[in-house]
Amino acid sequence: GTRSSRGPARVWMVLDGLTIFGASVLATLYKLRTGPVAGAKGFWHGTLIYHRPMWIMLALLCGFTTALIFTSRRLHLYTPQRLTSFLHEQRLSLQACFTSGLLLTGTLYMIHADDIPRSIVLITVGLVAISLSLRRLVYRVMLYRRFDRGRGTRNVLIVGTGPEAHALRHHLESIRHLGYTFKGFIDLPDSVSRFAVTSGDVVGTLETLFQHARKQFVDEIFFSAPCERGIVQDVLVQARAHGVDLRVVPDLYDGLAWNSP
Repeated sequence: GTRSSRGPARVWMVLDGLTIFGASVLATLYKLRTGPVAGAKGFWHGTLIYHRPMWIMLALLCGFTTALIFTSRRLHLYTPQRLTSFLHEQRLSLQACFTSGLLLTGTLYMIHADDIPRSIVLITVGLVAISLSLRRLVYRVMLYRRFDRGRGTRNVLIVGTGPEAHALRHHLESIRHLGYTFKGFIDLPDSVSRFAVTSGDVVGTLETLFQHARKQFVDEIFFSAPCERGIVQDVLVQARAHGVDLRVVPDLYDGLAWNSP
């Protein structure tokens, strides 16, 4: 899962950089009441903002971009957010933008750049925040439409056959925008189930888990039933080796340390 998400993550980073550049250009042209050609000449010759050298402007812009990308990575905004709500994603996006904006204004204060209009900075940060929110909104809408047509979904197996497993299946199938396709239950020998394990939905056991994962082109495995911690750790190791993501229903494994989300 990690390798397949690196490409899209880089695309999002590049788009963030282009968004910041575009927003800063628009804010500067609007505030200084100048045209694109005259603005570009003034920028190149260092006469755009009170004889500020070009390299200082570029350094500030690169610093803002770097801060936004770093903050967004820390908030996991460049990784798939299937199980998070759209509003939560928007809140994190605004948090990353305004945190980077505060760092930019702090830098301007420390270098005593009083000749750079703060209104340009504020307009730039505001335009970036709006642009990032709109872009994520459009992306979500397009993604949900693909899921509704059955494209781009991730195949999942659910370990367990109890009521929690069936509730999880119903949750994944009823909320289509999560983008999951249920491929079957994996039976646990010591699990207590109110449902018949002879059902056609039960496709195998822990011993044959990864055989079925390969056969069904499974992307993720959900653990919905409590079992020994060592078993979960073994499955986690195998999942990493097979390139399959593993999710655990919260509160089942108290104190289990994970090295990945």
